Amino acid sequence: MKRVVIIGGVAGGATAAARLRRVDESAEITILERGPHVSFANCGLPYHVGGVLPDRKSLLVQTAAGLANRFALDVRTGVEATSIDRKAKTVKARRLADGAPLSFPYDELVLAPGAMPVPAKLPGAEEATNIFTLRDIPDASAIRAAAVGPGGAPVPSAVVVGGGFIGLEMAENLREAGVPSVTVVQRGRHVLKTLDLEMAHPVHQALARGGVALLAGAEPVAFEEKGRKVVLKDGRRLEADIVVWAVGVIPESSLARDAGLELNSRGAIVTDDRMRTSDPHIHAVGDAVEILYRPAGIKASIALAGPANKEARVAANDIAGIEDRYTGSLASSVCRVFDTTAATTGLSEEHLAAEKLPYQALHAHPMDRVGWFPGARAISMKLLYNPENGMIWGAQAVGPEGAAKRIDVIAAAMAGGLAVDDLADLDLAYAPPYSAAKDPVNMLGFYAENVRSGLDPIYQWHEVPALQKRGEYLLDVREEGEFAAGAIEGAVNIPLSVLRKRVGEIPRNRPVYLYCQSGVRAHTALRYLRQVGLDARSLDGGYKTWKEATSPVPEPAKPVFAHAPASSAQPAAVNVMKVDARGLQCPGPIVALHKAMMSAKDGEEVEVLATDPGFLRDVESWAKKTGNMLVEAGAQADGSVRALLRRDGAASEPPATAVADGTTIVVFSGELDKAMAALIIATGAAAMGRKVTLFFTFWGLDVLRKANRLPLSRMNLFGLGSAMMRLVMRRKKVDSLPALMEKARSLGVKFMACAMSMDVMGIKKDDLPDGTEVVGVATYLAAAGSSDHNLFI
Repeated sequence: MKRVVIIGGVAGGATAAARLRRVDESAEITILERGPHVSFANCGLPYHVGGVLPDRKSLLVQTAAGLANRFALDVRTGVEATSIDRKAKTVKARRLADGAPLSFPYDELVLAPGAMPVPAKLPGAEEATNIFTLRDIPDASAIRAAAVGPGGAPVPSAVVVGGGFIGLEMAENLREAGVPSVTVVQRGRHVLKTLDLEMAHPVHQALARGGVALLAGAEPVAFEEKGRKVVLKDGRRLEADIVVWAVGVIPESSLARDAGLELNSRGAIVTDDRMRTSDPHIHAVGDAVEILYRPAGIKASIALAGPANKEARVAANDIAGIEDRYTGSLASSVCRVFDTTAATTGLSEEHLAAEKLPYQALHAHPMDRVGWFPGARAISMKLLYNPENGMIWGAQAVGPEGAAKRIDVIAAAMAGGLAVDDLADLDLAYAPPYSAAKDPVNMLGFYAENVRSGLDPIYQWHEVPALQKRGEYLLDVREEGEFAAGAIEGAVNIPLSVLRKRVGEIPRNRPVYLYCQSGVRAHTALRYLRQVGLDARSLDGGYKTWKEATSPVPEPAKPVFAHAPASSAQPAAVNVMKVDARGLQCPGPIVALHKAMMSAKDGEEVEVLATDPGFLRDVESWAKKTGNMLVEAGAQADGSVRALLRRDGAASEPPATAVADGTTIVVFSGELDKAMAALIIATGAAAMGRKVTLFFTFWGLDVLRKANRLPLSRMNLFGLGSAMMRLVMRRKKVDSLPALMEKARSLGVKFMACAMSMDVMGIKKDDLPDGTEVVGVATYLAAAGSSDHNLFI
C-alpha cells in the first residue's frame, strides 16, 4: 500500500487526490490544508465581495467531509506542514487550533502550496487597519464586511493597488457592492500585463464607464492616517476607507526551499514534465511551480487554475505508474471588466520584444456577429506570429463575450501546431446571432495570408510619429465626415469612393502611407494603388488602433447631481417609490417614471433603474421640463443607470417659459435628397443664430453612417441617380452631404441619434461619427419644446 501525502488543497492538491484515488484504490491518501476549506473556487472570491455570490457556501467546490466520503481520503484542515524530512520521508506539521505537533510518513509527496499575495511593505503599512489582500474565503468575507460597513451601507471610497486580474475584478465588485469612489492605482502604463498598450485601452474605457478611476503610471510609496490616505510617488494623496493590495503573487515555496529542493531565481519549484521535483519522490503542482511557457519554450510561473488542474492530473498519473507528460501552458486567460471581456493566449508583443524573438503583429476589429443582426459589437483583436515560419506566438481579443470564444479557437490552433495561414481554413460554426460566415478568426487568417504573401504591406501605429517627423505622405481614405470628426495630424483625405478619380493628386515619387477606420477599406485602396504603380502600404488596424493606442486614460463616469434649493429647510422624503425599467427601450423608462411621479406626493422620491443608453440624458431633460428635482443620476457598476428624483412643492413649479428660438428636425429618411434638404435647412437656421437639433431615427441613421452611399427617393436608377445628382452638385459647386454635415457641426448644430432605433437596427455608437449624441425621445422633446420650428423629414 502506497502512502501519499498532499500538502495544500484547492485546484492542485484536491485534483491530485481525486485523480489518484480514481486510478489507485489501494493508496493511502492524506491531504494537509492549512486553511478551513480544502476545495473552493478562489477565482470566484471577488464576486463574493461584490455580492454577486452573496452566500460564501456557493464558493465551496467540496467540503472536507465530502471529499473524505466520496474518495476515501484523510482530509486534515487547519493543519500546517512545517518541515519535510526527505531522508526519513516524513512531513512534520502542527494543528493550528491547539499547536499540537503531528507527523505524517509518506512514500510519495505532492506539494501544492500555491502562491501568496505580495505583501504591502511600505511606510505606514504596519499601522494601517484597512489594507487587505485576497487569497481565500475568509479574506473575501473580511473585504466585503469592510466595504459595506457594519450597518450595510457602503464606505465612501476604496483604492485598489494593482491592475491585474484580481485588481480589476475587485474594482468592479467594489462598485457592485455600492462603493461610490473606487480608484485603481497601476504602476505600468496600462492594466493587464497580458495585453499590449493599444489593446488595453478598451479596458480602460470599460473601467471609466463603470465609474472606476484609473491612475496609470502611478506608484504608492506610503500610507498615512492608519491607511486612510495612500501617498503616491508624485505627492498625491488618495482617500481610502479600504485598500485592496493586489500587486501580484509570489510562490509559497519555503517548505521546498528548506527541504533542499531546487528552486528557480524567482523562488518557484523546478519540475520536469512529469511534475517531479529534484527529489523523484516529491511532485509539485500549481501556482508555486515553474513550468514550460509553450509558445517559445520559456520557463515561467503561471498562476492559473487551468494549468494547476492539468499538472495535478499528470502528477497523480505518474505516482500511479501511468505514462503521462505535461507539455506546458499557453497561459490562456479571460477577464471580465464590467461590460467588456479581455481574453489572451500565448505571448504579448511586449513579452516577445523583451525576449528578442522575431514577430509580426496584426490588428483587426471584426464584428462578433453579422453587422446587420441586433446586438452586433466590434471585437478588437491582435495576432502575433513568427514571420519566419508562420508559427503563432499569441493573440489578444477585447470586446463583447464573443472575444473569449475567438481566443479559445486560436489557443486550440496553437496547441495543434497550426500556422497563422491555417486560421483561414478553419471550419467554424456560423449563425447570425453568433458569428459571420467569415469568422473573426478566419479574417485574421486571410489578413495574415495577404501580409505574408506581400499583397498587403503594412506599417504599425507606433511608427506614425516617425513618419510625421519625416514628412511622409499620409493618406486617409475614409469619407469626408469621418475625416472631419478626427484624423491623424498631417494626413490628406481622399475617400475610397473617389480614389480612382483623384489618384492623380497622389505623389508618385514617394511612399504612400494610407489608412481607414479599421483597415478594410485601406486594403482595397492599397491593392488599387499598388496595381497602378504606387508604393502604398496600409496602417495595421487602421485609425481605430492608432486612436486606442494614443488616447489618454479616460475620466470615470460620475453621478450627475442636480442643484438643490439653497434652503436648508428642505423636507425629507417620506417615501421612495422604486421603478425597475431595466430592459425597456426608449421611451419606456421615461413613461414609467412619468406614471410613478404622477402618483407621488410632495416630498416623495422616485428611484428608477434603466438599461436604455439614452436614459441618463433623458432623465435630466425630463426633470428640467417637468420641474421635478433630479437628486442624482449616474451609471452603475453593471452598466445600468440609476436616477433618484423628488417631487415637492418648491421643485415642482414649472420653470419660467423662455422665448422659443430653436429649430428641431427629425430625420427619418435615409435618402440622399431628403437628407440634403434637412442639412441645408439646419445650416441655414444655424447661420441665422438659431439653436438647431437634428434627431436621426430609424432609416435616418443611415445619413450618419452612409453619407456617400445614400439612394434617391425617386428615380434612383439602381444607384445611378445618386451618382448623377452628386455629379451635378459638384458642377454647380453645391456642398456634398458630408461637407454639409461638417459645416452644420461647425455652426453648433447638435446631432442626436435615437437610442431605441439604434438598438432595433443593430447600430452601435462606434458606427456613428464622433460628436453624435445617443439620446432618447425625452431629450428630443426637450429640444423641440424650446423650438418654434419642428420639422419631420
